[in-house]
Formats: sequence, structure tokens, C-alpha cells
Amino acid sequence: MRSYRKVLLMLTAGWLVVLAPELSSAQEQAPALQPLTEWERLSFESTPVRPEPDYLSGQRRWQDFGVYFGIGVRQLELSLKGNPSVASYDLLSNGAAFNVGLWDGDWSYEYIRNVDLVASNRTLTMGGKSSTRLGIERHAFWGHWLLRKQRGLYLHLGGGLQVARIELGATSPKVFSDNGLALGAGVAYFATPRLLLLFRTTVSRNLDSLAGGKGGHLQATFTHALFLNYAFPL
Repeated sequence: MRSYRKVLLMLTAGWLVVLAPELSSAQEQAPALQPLTEWERLSFESTPVRPEPDYLSGQRRWQDFGVYFGIGVRQLELSLKGNPSVASYDLLSNGAAFNVGLWDGDWSYEYIRNVDLVASNRTLTMGGKSSTRLGIERHAFWGHWLLRKQRGLYLHLGGGLQVARIELGATSPKVFSDNGLALGAGVAYFATPRLLLLFRTTVSRNLDSLAGGKGGHLQATFTHALFLNYAFPL
């Protein structure tokens, strides 16, 4: 048994003597590690994820502070005292609308000027003058509460005061004035960070008729309006 152990030890020692020079030469021949190139280093580094633009991620909200202004088109329905109702659904023939507003938090404050040019197919009579041509200039001051629904999309609900100047007749028009209370609701949408679309439905009633009086010449208005606005934060 001891002779077997001596033989095993001798064989092991012999193998170590034979392999030692080969291992050392292999280590010497192994190529030295070269530093990584800039391209290789960047390929191993993680690329930081940049946040989405505000108008896509929904971070742009009405909680920001800014202003907007633009022009609009609309459909009209007018209720006139002692006359048939007048409706005009041609968006491009109803005159111009202009708005300018300020948003602050969940609220917006807006001024709207409408110039309504309506041709009625029935004769209208007010203050002893008759005509089929009617022009109404309306100035409205609004306050809106805004509710964010999803990315860039808001619902809004508001009210305001409306001052109207009415002209009946194309030549030497008869001029009247009325005041009203307006309520409205609609949708606001940031199509881009600077392009704001506003769609709104509004109803106004004459203040005198609401107070129980006889009311003025412009009893009520019903309007669908679409505004194209440029918006920017301050």
C-alpha cells in the first residue's frame, strides 16, 4: 500500500514539473487587456430616458399660468321680442368672433367679442323699424371652471355677463342695447403646446326678463362656437 502511495506522489510531482513551464508561458502569451473605446463604453452605459413633452405626458395643465387669444366661428339662434326666432347655421356667414383669456390654476377668465350679421327670411320689426337685416355686437366677460380629463383635454363650465348692441336695418339702422346673463359649457384641447382648441355651447337670457320684467329686444341667444387659439404660459 505504501509503495502505491509513493508511486502516486512521484507521478503527481512529475506532472507538475512538466506543466509548470507551459502554464507560465501561456500566461505570458495572453494579450493584455486593452482599454475600451468611446463607442464600446457608450454601448455598455444605460441610455437615460427623457420625459415626454408636457403636452403629451399631461404635465401641461391648466394649473399653469398663461394667456390665450384667437378667433372663432359659430352657429346662432336668436330670440327677439315680438318677432320670430332667427337661426343661422352657416359658420362662415355669421360674422367674426374674437376671444382673449387668462388661465390660472383650475380657472380661466375670458373676454369674447362677437359681431353677428344675420339675414332673416322673415321681416323683423323693432322700435317702429322693419328689416330683414340684423346686426348684433356682443361683449361677454366669462369665468370658467376647468376639469382635466386626460392628456391635454379639459372640460369647462362657466358663466358671465353679456352686453349687446343691436342694429336693425342695413341703412340708417335702428340701434338698441341689452344686457344678459350667460351660461356655457364645453371642451378645451391642447392640440400642441401652443395650439388650443375651444368648443363651447352657451345660452344667454335678458337680465330684465330674468328679474321678472318685460325684457329687452334680445330675449335670449343660443350659440355653438369653435375657437382657434394661440396659447403660451407666463
